[in-house]
Amino acid sequence: MAKISPEERCVNLTFALLKAAPSFAEHSFLLTQVPGYDYSPYHEPKAQESARKMLNRDIRHLKNAGVPIEEVPTDNGISYRIQLENYGLPEVHFTAEEATIIALAGQVGSNDQLSTFSRSGWTKIAASGADRDLSATSRVTFINDFSALNLSDFETLVAACNSKHRISFFYQKNKASDLHERWLDPWAIVTRYDRLYLVGFDLDRLAPRAFRLTRLSEISVLSDPHTELYGTFHLPPAGSNLEEIVEKQVHNGQELITARLRLAPDYKGEFLGLGTHIDKDIIELVDVDRAWLVRTAAAHAPKVVVLSPEKVRQEVIDLLQTVIK
Repeated sequence: MAKISPEERCVNLTFALLKAAPSFAEHSFLLTQVPGYDYSPYHEPKAQESARKMLNRDIRHLKNAGVPIEEVPTDNGISYRIQLENYGLPEVHFTAEEATIIALAGQVGSNDQLSTFSRSGWTKIAASGADRDLSATSRVTFINDFSALNLSDFETLVAACNSKHRISFFYQKNKASDLHERWLDPWAIVTRYDRLYLVGFDLDRLAPRAFRLTRLSEISVLSDPHTELYGTFHLPPAGSNLEEIVEKQVHNGQELITARLRLAPDYKGEFLGLGTHIDKDIIELVDVDRAWLVRTAAAHAPKVVVLSPEKVRQEVIDLLQTVIK
């Protein structure tokens, strides 16, 4: 039988006390009934004393963690019970505005796979009586990397970053490019505006690189990391700024433009404060990423209208028509 960890033992102890509540549970009962203490009255005295000390230590840990455990002396030693009246968390209350913000945040993960998480989170909050009011908010369609993300691939990448496992994937620089297999020691997933990038050590380039997640496919953890050829897992150098790695690489292939936008009087979104006001409702943005502007303006339409350049304005229209279809 696998050895029970201290954490699992404390969880088992908590459940045993909850099951016994509101009655008290004797020290000897907990020692014999809770898995992990390996206690028996037939064991040698040293082993019995070790189990008792372990139980006392777990009780202290649970108290320090906030579990309201009450102790009373009895003829058979100390007995314990959880004070149920103090154990439950207080009821959660949200104002209408707070509930609306939470609901909107959940809508960001609106694709079929990621929305499972946001739906389950909102369902639990709504069960407490919270209500949302989206009638007064602008209807925003989120057009970003999250909406196109494959949940299975995302979980694989997160697990590889956390466990420091070497991975392989196919990378397509753009839709007209060929697929190229790359091997990477992954460090982290970094967000930049509405895009997601995988940052790590590229074993083909022997240097840190960033790859946009939506351009990756056939992601897998290497069963053989080939350490004899590539060495052990490359960790990020001390003091590394992963956001700067992404910024530097993105700027190399970025098209920066100057654009003018008209904002609706009641607009309260992302573009406020980013540009210079040319008129009461017109702002000018200087040196902004063209692709980012197209996606973001489309997401905030019709509250935001691109006035110039004309080609960018048309790209926004084309993107909106694609979404409608």
